[in-house]
Amino acid sequence: MKKIVSILYIIAFFYSPVKAQDIHLSQFFQSPLNLNPALTGSMNGDFRLVANERTQWRSITVPYQTYSGSFDATFNNKFIMNSKFGVGLIFNNDKAGDSEFGTNQIRLSGAYHQSLLRNKQLTISVAIDGGFTQNTINYSNLYFGSQYDGNKYDPDLDHGEIFTENQLTYIDYTLGGNIHYKIKPHIPIDAGIAFTHLNQPDQSFDENSLNELDRRYNLYAKSTIPVSDELSLVPSVLYMDQGRFQELDIGGYIKYNLNHPAFQNIYLGGWGRFKDAGILYLGIDYKEVNIGLSYDINMSDLRIASNGQGGLELSIIYLFSKARIVKLPETKKCPTFM
Repeated sequence: MKKIVSILYIIAFFYSPVKAQDIHLSQFFQSPLNLNPALTGSMNGDFRLVANERTQWRSITVPYQTYSGSFDATFNNKFIMNSKFGVGLIFNNDKAGDSEFGTNQIRLSGAYHQSLLRNKQLTISVAIDGGFTQNTINYSNLYFGSQYDGNKYDPDLDHGEIFTENQLTYIDYTLGGNIHYKIKPHIPIDAGIAFTHLNQPDQSFDENSLNELDRRYNLYAKSTIPVSDELSLVPSVLYMDQGRFQELDIGGYIKYNLNHPAFQNIYLGGWGRFKDAGILYLGIDYKEVNIGLSYDINMSDLRIASNGQGGLELSIIYLFSKARIVKLPETKKCPTFM
């Protein structure tokens, strides 16, 4: 029965109007450059390395695999007080389903951060990123209605389709903005918006047709609320809109200070993705490294085929700073009297 349901989902996919969507990560806060280029260089350090890996829907068909890696750095602006620049580079790789629909991206981002008010209580950030995206597809693994003989699927039947290209490349742009405001010294809040695919690039593999990639915008907010010296609540929300697809994630996690020189903080929480999934999250800070692990529990109609199984996701963030030059106080040589 499960196999029949899975086949029905595949058939429905190929006979519905298909518009490509972007790569998807449940730990959106653990991939800052994918969330918003305005977060480039926004960190408690000088440099940041980020790695993300996600495996989804292994129980239904060929699993969806997503890999992402980024590096960004921050530099003080010597010309304008209380401001700095951020520069980043990000690479994404995604392979989806039986068609092995692949996405390879490389993007460069630049951000400007300006702190205002007393004690830098407010920081406004604006940014742009741009780069190249390559899409690939493997037609040999696809199923077509013309290969169904009335009783069963026969892969030896001619599908009657004519394919001209199996890869394409295009340029893409994103604009973003973020506001960081300290309600109190230990209660910060971040809110931002990013507009992606501003030029709506053509994603059609057929040169005689047009398949524009829908613009997407991300709208999010996140805060840290101390409860005690050791415990903090970190609520967050993300809303994404792309064409006829919308997503709303609401939740957060508890941050607990372990008071240990190496194992510093532990995180436990989750999110609800509206009409789709529940997400469980566990994280830890070990020295300068943050490690996050999450699992999606499917709650949509697809749970019939997936048995509720969704996606397993891993994130690693490494923050580090450049060496500081320490100026020693001037000393005077004592005179010798002997």
